[in-house]
Amino acid sequence: MYDVIVCGSGAAGLTAAIYCARSGLKTLIIGEMIGGQTLNAHKIENYPGIIEIDGFSLMENFRQQAEKSGAEMQTAQITQINLQGKKVNGIAGKTIILAMGAKHRSLGLEKEAELTGRGISYCAACDGNFFRGKTVAVVGGGNTAVSDAIYLSNICQKVIIIHRRSEFRAEKSLVEMLKKCKNIELVLDSTVQALLEQDGKLIGIHTQQKTIPCDGLFIAIGTVPNTQLIEHQIRLENGVPVNMFMETSIPGVFAAGDITDTNQKQVITAAGDGAKAAKSVLSYLQTQSIL
Repeated sequence: MYDVIVCGSGAAGLTAAIYCARSGLKTLIIGEMIGGQTLNAHKIENYPGIIEIDGFSLMENFRQQAEKSGAEMQTAQITQINLQGKKVNGIAGKTIILAMGAKHRSLGLEKEAELTGRGISYCAACDGNFFRGKTVAVVGGGNTAVSDAIYLSNICQKVIIIHRRSEFRAEKSLVEMLKKCKNIELVLDSTVQALLEQDGKLIGIHTQQKTIPCDGLFIAIGTVPNTQLIEHQIRLENGVPVNMFMETSIPGVFAAGDITDTNQKQVITAAGDGAKAAKSVLSYLQTQSIL
């Protein structure tokens, strides 16, 4: 019987595990990919106290700190969560912290799934090198899309960024960097309407304005919370609703990071959520006299 089971091993889950273990709680963290989506960040410059670091290195620091603090770590796919019974993959806990993060949002176009890995990617840091010296397109207007376009401009011959609005939602500093890249073309007020393929590979895209030949398409239009395993067990909105203490609608179940209904998708906010959830777990166990 664990005091707390942390579901998910990204920034939120690892931080929660650090704080829970340091509070003397018997802590188990279960996650298929240690580090979560932060692993895909090729450069992080806005994490306080660290001038510049890549996502893998930052998450490796998180992992080592969680283990040093005493948290047990199980690298495994989460296949079953029983919120009322406080069980994860059949393992019992007194409390649960949901920190399964989110998955990439797709365009929903015909052939998108079959062309994923054959020209379509959702991770520039992971797959950008496959398109070295080629022409690629990026879809989106937030921080991820703009950062991906800048990153790809250093290794690709040409980058076309497509955004449905006339202005980007990304931070001003990123947009300014984007506009300084001479091999980036902006296609604004436009969306991808169709995918062009030949011999099972992407060769271009159709927008309202024109047809764009390209070797790769990077989709960065946001994420969808990973709530599949807890549907019909807990109240959901755009993710898991929580209060300021990261409490869900079920006593003893807490949530942190991108799985919640937050509109803040940053490493530091996920880590902050994890720390708050851990403190609330300790308070709950003490109040219920089950510690």
